[in-house]
Amino acid sequence: MYTQDEDTISIYKDINALVESEFRILFYTGDMDLICPPLQVAFGAGRIARNSKMMYSSAGSIWQYLGDFGGARTSYTTWDGRFSMDVITVRGAGHSVPISRPDRVFQLINNFIMYEPGRNIDYSKMIPRR
Repeated sequence: MYTQDEDTISIYKDINALVESEFRILFYTGDMDLICPPLQVAFGAGRIARNSKMMYSSAGSIWQYLGDFGGARTSYTTWDGRFSMDVITVRGAGHSVPISRPDRVFQLINNFIMYEPGRNIDYSKMIPRR
């Protein structure tokens, strides 16, 4: 019998195996995404967090793009801060976020990559363009 979780069970196991290491994960989804709806992504991330005994580090906060509402953010971390997971929605984006909102996802991913250890990631930080 097929259940809706069968296609994602292996990824849950893989992510749970990473919790013991120093690792960061970014899940992002468009708030208009009908293929991977934000609530489904949030549910899956919450499931990973519960199984890994992670705690909220920022629940229901927002991030901004050019001073405007960019989307919602929920973050989880292990008690020692070695493993973190951010779940971000991108306002006005559908399933292909980099195609529908390339400027916003550029800012998100750059801030994720340029993360400074020991600090929270500021997804609202503007990225200078050349």
